[in-house]
Amino acid sequence: MASITLKTDKFVAATTPGIYLRSQKNPVLGSAPIGAAIATATVQTDQSLTFNGLLDDTDYTVYLSGVYVDCSTRTGKRGQRFGALQPLSDTQARRWSGSAAVVESMRRADAAGNTAAPTSGTLLLAGGGIIPAGETITRVGFVSATTAGATLTNQSFAIINADTLAVLGVTANDTSTAWAANTLKELVLTAPLTFNDDTPVYLGLLVTATTVPTLAGALLQTAAIAALAPVLGGTSNAGLTTPASITALVTVTAPTGTIGIPYAYAR
Repeated sequence: MASITLKTDKFVAATTPGIYLRSQKNPVLGSAPIGAAIATATVQTDQSLTFNGLLDDTDYTVYLSGVYVDCSTRTGKRGQRFGALQPLSDTQARRWSGSAAVVESMRRADAAGNTAAPTSGTLLLAGGGIIPAGETITRVGFVSATTAGATLTNQSFAIINADTLAVLGVTANDTSTAWAANTLKELVLTAPLTFNDDTPVYLGLLVTATTVPTLAGALLQTAAIAALAPVLGGTSNAGLTTPASITALVTVTAPTGTIGIPYAYAR
C-alpha cells in the first residue's frame, strides 16, 4: 500500500478534503466527485495533508468545496512518488507571471505594442491561455496603453471557454470609474470560478464610452496570421452594454481575428 503527502494552498488548515480515484472526477464544472471518498485527511497548519492505505501506481484526485487537486502514487525513475501533479514549467510560469496570474494571454515581456481601441459596446477577446485544473479564479485584469478612456459608462471583463465559447463568468460593472492611460484595471468576478479540468479560455473586455482606451499587448505581422485558427484574439458580439448583457448571450460568437492582441490575465 502507498501514501501521499500533499502541500497545497488550495485547502484551508483544519478542513478535511477527501481523496478519490481520478476516474471519479466529475466532468461538470464545480461539481463533487462521483461516489464516496476513499479516505479523508485533515489539512495541517503548514497546508500539508497525508493520505495512507492507497494503491500503488494509481492516479487520484483530492477534493473539497469545488476544488480538485490531482495526485498520483506512480513512481519516477528514482522511485520518488509524484504526489501533487504540478509540472516545473507551470511553476516557473506562475513565479514570473504578472500579479501572480494563473493565466495570461501572453508573457508580459511580449506586451510591447499599443493595440487599437475596441469599438464601444463590442466584446473583445484575448486568447492564448489555459487555466489549470483545480484553480479558482476571482478576478480579471487588462492594461490600457497610450489612450485613456473618456466618458465611460460601462466596463466589465469576462472569462469565456475557448472551445465551446460558453460564458463562464463576468466581473462586476466598473461603470464610470476612470481608466487612465498606461494603467492596469483589475475587476472582480461576480462569483469565483473553479476549474475541474485544464480549460483554454478567452479573457473578454467590454467597454462603452465616447473614447475606449487603447490596450497594451502584441501586434501580429499581418491580418492573415490573425485569421489563423484558433484565433488568438479579436472582436465578438456587438451592441452590448452591462455585464448582464454578456451573461445573457450564454455563448458568444466566434471572434474575428485582429492584428492587435491585448495583454490580459486572470487570477
